[in-house]
Order: sequence, then structure tokens, then C-alpha cells
Amino acid sequence: MVYINSRCKKILEMLLNAEYYTSLKQITEELGVSKRSIYYDICKLNEWLTYYNVSELEIIRGKGIIISKKDKQKINMIVY
Repeated sequence: MVYINSRCKKILEMLLNAEYYTSLKQITEELGVSKRSIYYDICKLNEWLTYYNVSELEIIRGKGIIISKKDKQKINMIVY
């Protein structure tokens, strides 16, 4: 089983609540950590998502990160 830490959970919550792309800058400012830490957390989140057969986070250079509506539903079923 793959586990995620509290910061990964916060990132996941931010992405689940976002209507559009969330930039790395928004995440770093919200959580008060470096970009490198966020990249590490995204890798952990992708491992967790893969474990539950959910698509990895979609990262678009210049836009940010987004989770599709279909994947949001899957994740909500896992988390809640």
C-alpha cells in the first residue's frame, strides 16, 4: 500500500477544489515550501494515484496542474 503525508493531502485537496489549473507558485505560497518539495510531493501523489488506478496528475508547463472531473470523482470515492 502507498501512503501520502499531510502535505500531499493538502495539495490533493487544493487540486480537488480547483476549477482550473493550479500553478506551482500558488501551491508553494499556500504551503510555504520550495518548488522542489512540491515536485517531490507530486511524485508521491502520482505513486498513490497509480496504486488506486487513477491517472497521474496532469502538469502543463506555463499553466499548472489539473485533475480531470472523472478522476476527481474517483479520488473522492477513495478519500471520502
